[in-house]
Amino acid sequence: MNKSQAWFCRTVLGVALFLPLSGAQANPFMNMAPEVLPNRNYVGDDENKPKPEEKTVLPPMPKAEDMLPFETGPNAAQSFAIDAKSLSIGKDGIIRYTVVATSRAGAVNIIHEGVNCKTHEYRQYAYGRKDGQWAWSRNEQWQRVSTLSVNQSHTILARNFFCLAGLPAGSASEIVTSIRYNRPLEY
Repeated sequence: MNKSQAWFCRTVLGVALFLPLSGAQANPFMNMAPEVLPNRNYVGDDENKPKPEEKTVLPPMPKAEDMLPFETGPNAAQSFAIDAKSLSIGKDGIIRYTVVATSRAGAVNIIHEGVNCKTHEYRQYAYGRKDGQWAWSRNEQWQRVSTLSVNQSHTILARNFFCLAGLPAGSASEIVTSIRYNRPLEY
């Protein structure tokens, strides 16, 4: 073994021995059961603690006359429209709406979603079926609104129409009007 190989082995061994110790000191919750872990998303007093998410009530299936198209950029793989009658803001602050995504080949997806402006996340509640009924989503996880996704529908809605300073950017009717007349928020 030459000097550089010996140095590499000592370095790797030293890092391997150091990591478990530093991890245990840096994360005092490492060995706690999941049910007793603190809420890492909340810091503050109980008065301002986030409200639990409301139960979602699915709206009627969208009608063509209620659809408001919105642009997601020149490279979008799909076109998008939001159902004006489905948009609501819950007491939990979540903006819920139905969006229709149409591929270039004509495939149509109907999705009832929610955007949480406070956490900058979205969630898909249900999908429209061909028989005109809703099918609840199996994935109940919130996902980060990201500019890296292929289709920018969540990013465009959250940034341009829904959210301002971590709160809904107005009432449901004000947001619908902004989308209808393509008046993005000004920062």
